[in-house]
Amino acid sequence: MRILLVEDEPSLLKANTLFFSEQGYEVAAADTLESARRLLFEAPPDIVVLDVMLPDGTGFDFCREIREQSTVPVIFLTALGDVQDEEKGFALGGDDYMIKPYDLHRLGLRVAAILRRTMNPDSGRAEIPPLSADPSAGFCILDGENIMLSPMELRLLHYFMKNPNKMLHRDKVYEDVWGLPPQLNTNTVVEHVYRLRKKLDMNNADSYFRIASDKQYYMFSKVRY
Repeated sequence: MRILLVEDEPSLLKANTLFFSEQGYEVAAADTLESARRLLFEAPPDIVVLDVMLPDGTGFDFCREIREQSTVPVIFLTALGDVQDEEKGFALGGDDYMIKPYDLHRLGLRVAAILRRTMNPDSGRAEIPPLSADPSAGFCILDGENIMLSPMELRLLHYFMKNPNKMLHRDKVYEDVWGLPPQLNTNTVVEHVYRLRKKLDMNNADSYFRIASDKQYYMFSKVRY
């Protein structure tokens, strides 16, 4: 598996490169967006670990560029820990968001979990008319309209559609969809549910579907026929 590390701090880039090389990954390292763009084009990676503050731009901008051409998973790895920054990262199509300082072992777990999902996507189409979703084919259609979702948003929606009208604890959702221990979860599920509600227009009174929440629980259901 090939991983692209984008980080302008030399010591961190060196440590991350060594860690993932020892884990058996083919590592491409970039300390600027210019070099990251070149590496992305020359040898497309299976996953990108992306810093936000870079000398020639931001990781947010680069993630936006990536999403215009690819569904490759992106993990933000940054010192920007404000909720607004995290929301922005997910809104731009990021699959995960980790805040510095971080534990390399935990980062490795997240990279491995995302790659497992990428290599073994959920099979089959989930259908609750007029909504259909298929992570392996990469599409979501609502009432005849193609809805653009990030890979993780699509996987989460597929999961909810396979478990309609069930009260699902946030920790179980994180374990089942992200494939990681619940203690690694921060606002990841919350942010992805927020994006789904917005993109599927669930805040509209005329919406076909809703994701109800009660403290630590979520329930996906059809509310209009």
